[in-house]
Order: sequence, then C-alpha cells, then structure tokens
Amino acid sequence: MNKRISILVISVLIVAMVSIFTIARANTTPFVEPPAKQTFEAVQTQLQATAETGPHAPKSDLSLPTATKPASCPFPGPGATYVATPGPDTGAPPFDAREFIITTKAIAAFGGNYYTIWVGAPTNEPNQGLIRVLVDSADPCASHRLGTTTPSTMTDYTTSKGPLTATKVEGNILFFSTEGGGTGQFNFVTGQFLP
Repeated sequence: MNKRISILVISVLIVAMVSIFTIARANTTPFVEPPAKQTFEAVQTQLQATAETGPHAPKSDLSLPTATKPASCPFPGPGATYVATPGPDTGAPPFDAREFIITTKAIAAFGGNYYTIWVGAPTNEPNQGLIRVLVDSADPCASHRLGTTTPSTMTDYTTSKGPLTATKVEGNILFFSTEGGGTGQFNFVTGQFLP
C-alpha cells in the first residue's frame, strides 16, 4: 500500500511541475532590445565594414629595439701602480685570507687589464712562495667588441722559495724577495717565474 501511495504522490508532483512550466512559458514575451541600442549596433557594424574596405595606414612596429652593447665602458681601475703591505687601506682580499699568508699586495695596469697581485706563502706550507693574480679587463665593452675579452680570473703560482715579499712592479714584471735574502722576478701577464 505504501508503495502505491509513493507512486501516486510522485505522479502528481510531475504533472504539477509540467503544468507550471507550460503556463509560465505561454505568458512570456520575447526580449526585444531597446531601439536606441539597436540603432547604435547597426551604426557600429556599418562603420566597421566601411573601415575594413578602405585603405589602411601602415602598422607601427611595436617591437622593442635591439639592445646593443656600448663601444666602450671603462672600468675605474687603480690610479697608479703600487706595492704595499696589506692593511685596512688596501682592502680585503676576495678570498678566505686564512688560506694564504699575505706579506704584500701589488696593483698594476698593463695591456688593457688591471692586475691585483697578492704575494706571500700558502698557510699550509709557509716555507713555499705563493703569488695569487686577479686579472680584470680595464674596458670590458671594448675588449668584447675587439674579441679580446679577458674574463676575471684568479690564478695561483707557487715556487719552492718562500715566503715571498713583493718589492716593486715595472711594466709586467713583479720583483720580489724571499725570506732567505734571495730575489726573483715574476711576469704576472704570462704567469712565469723568470730566471
């Protein structure tokens, strides 16, 4: 019996919903846009069609210009070549100073490059000599343009004599003395100890 009542209730609900939907649909009027909007849309459609058939101006190139590197961008380097004992006025080295016993520091400009040279001995072998050379281009833009780019490089050169102390710089030659009273020369451009 309950089953029959459930089926009857569901059937009545379905018939009622269909009736409401049919009555609501019969009483609606189709939407009509106001005359002002119809006129505006017609005018815009006509203007667009006229513009498409007429002559066109050349389109502007909105792309970004290609960046070019400047011909020259000199890097401010040392005012003069010098040799000094490291201290607060000579600046901190760009490496861990605990790996290197620094006795002197030299600054030089040669062949379009700047050279910073630390002289002394390795911390783990204080009886040897160590020369650490940092090379920077004086004008990276010009050297790139000429194809002679020198990347910033830091290189170590060791010798069995040591520890070393720089005494002077002439041209591309670093003169040094050893703790035992000896002297020597080092070409900091080629990285060679000279006899």
